[in-house]
Amino acid sequence: MLDGETLFDASWREGYDWPTVCIGQMLCTACHVIVKEGIENVEPMVEQQEASAIRRLARRIYNGDEAGLRLACQLRITGDVVVEQKVFNGKKMREDAG
Repeated sequence: MLDGETLFDASWREGYDWPTVCIGQMLCTACHVIVKEGIENVEPMVEQQEASAIRRLARRIYNGDEAGLRLACQLRITGDVVVEQKVFNGKKMREDAG
C-alpha cells in the first residue's frame, strides 16, 4: 500500500473489484471488513461518520459486535493484517482490450 492509502484505494489501484455502492463516502458499508489479525497495524478511526456506520452495521448484521469491524474506504494499514470481507470475490476487474 502507498503511504496514506486506504485498503479500498489500494485494491482498486491493483485492479480488484472491491464491493461498494457509495464509492468511499461511508454510506453503504458494502466495503466493510473484519480485521482478523494485526489490529495493532491498523490506524484508528478518525471520522465520527465511520464509527456511526460501524455501529449501525454491527447492530444490523453482527448482533451488536463491533470487534474488528472497519470500512475499507477508511482503513489505513501500517503493517501486516488479515481481513475478512464477506462479499469480495477476489477477482480482478476486466482489463480493457486494446
